[in-house]
Amino acid sequence: MKFISKLISYMILTFSLILVSGCDDSENKTYDWVDSGNDAGEDTGSDAGTDNVNNDISDAGDDADIIVVQDPPPNIEGTWAYLNIRASIINYPMIGLVNNRIISLLKYEITQDGTSINSAETVCEIIVDSSNDSITTIMPDAFVTSMPEEIRENTLSYTDGNWGYSQPKYWTTQGVVLTDVENEELPGDPEDPRVVDQDEDGHPGMTVRLTGSLSGELYVVQKGWTVLEPGSANETEMEGLVTWADYQVTVDASTPVLKINPETNPNPDPEESYYKFVKITADYSCQDISDQKETLFPLETF
Repeated sequence: MKFISKLISYMILTFSLILVSGCDDSENKTYDWVDSGNDAGEDTGSDAGTDNVNNDISDAGDDADIIVVQDPPPNIEGTWAYLNIRASIINYPMIGLVNNRIISLLKYEITQDGTSINSAETVCEIIVDSSNDSITTIMPDAFVTSMPEEIRENTLSYTDGNWGYSQPKYWTTQGVVLTDVENEELPGDPEDPRVVDQDEDGHPGMTVRLTGSLSGELYVVQKGWTVLEPGSANETEMEGLVTWADYQVTVDASTPVLKINPETNPNPDPEESYYKFVKITADYSCQDISDQKETLFPLETF
């Protein structure tokens, strides 16, 4: 009898320890489990009659994957001020290599469905910042206002614990109509029917002005593409790097010496070409974005 009494006491103590261990929730972790063929619940049920608890626990670990639950995507729907900077190196005749930055300021309207983004962008201002003070490139107002609104399909993606905004490769043209934008070469003849007076100033293509050691007007046609690489994104700010390529042909000029096509390449430092978005209210106009660019983007030099 003493043996039986001790055995019963031992079993009660063991059962109590199991209950205490099973109720420990100090880490309070939550996991989602995905059936990977042999469902853990089915294994437990089929083995219940055999009391093979250790095998059930092993099966559960083998048959299930742990899903890391990520934060929901930020709500970025609305109106944004968009800064796009493309850094290049241009080889001008008689001048040599010049570092340029094409600074574009845009108004950006976003509609959102989860991670799928539709956007409409309007160019407000283009500034060409040059390392050589002897030549200044000016993009006239007529050039900017003639650029059509561009519609994009973009994405929010989750990487390394952060949400990022990205745009796939999009091609655009200015001053020319091409059937195959990616593969078709730009025309060099101002009489080519593909060349259009887009800015409606009476000259073929788009007019760009130069002042300084080279002075006058260039009448150009352009095509190019831009990719916004995923960086960081939240409900008030987004930023990342830009990869891009631009192609330009001068079809005519105000003086023959300016009918040039200097070699232009993106700056080899990828950090020099980047984008930033700042959330603004819907009543902002393009003029407001241009007038307040130093306040909207205080770390930039314009």
